[in-house]
Amino acid sequence: MGRLSELENERIEEHLLVCHPCQDLLTETDEFIGVARAATHEFSLKPHPTSELAESQSEQSEKWWRKLFAIPTPMVAAAAFAVIAFFVFNPRGSQVSTVELQTLRGPEAPTVAPANATLNLRLSLRALESQGPLRVEIANASGQIVETMGAERADGLAIAKANALGTGLYWVRLYSGDELLREYGLNVR
Repeated sequence: MGRLSELENERIEEHLLVCHPCQDLLTETDEFIGVARAATHEFSLKPHPTSELAESQSEQSEKWWRKLFAIPTPMVAAAAFAVIAFFVFNPRGSQVSTVELQTLRGPEAPTVAPANATLNLRLSLRALESQGPLRVEIANASGQIVETMGAERADGLAIAKANALGTGLYWVRLYSGDELLREYGLNVR
């Protein structure tokens, strides 16, 4: 609608490129606005009663939901934009979960994490000598890399933020440069 700054508009557009729930919500909202505009236009073409008695009868027989479409289009658009903005800046199901990853040694089960939640990964650096920049890769069960991100060192940990993952088994690999330092199992449910 042209009311956002260029920076705000870029931010929303970037988010919409990767967030399927918000893309769906935007599509639904656009469809709602289209229907509302069409109904408003159709309503404005209806002949209006000329006598007070006819007006009174018409108002009584008109259903409440038809009055909804009589709301001026800019008001409908503003309300729709408010709904979109709410879900873009407060997305549904946008949980954040902290996950402490353990290296697998023997029969231990992989660490469990919730599906469709942003993950704050905490990987132990204990007994590692590497001082270079850290990188984390997440690979699915078939070995395909689904995400790569940098990691920060803090209190003997490598900390990285991963986007929401779908259910399944994953491998989280910690690198220093090109050197693989550790690999962790992650079960997302």
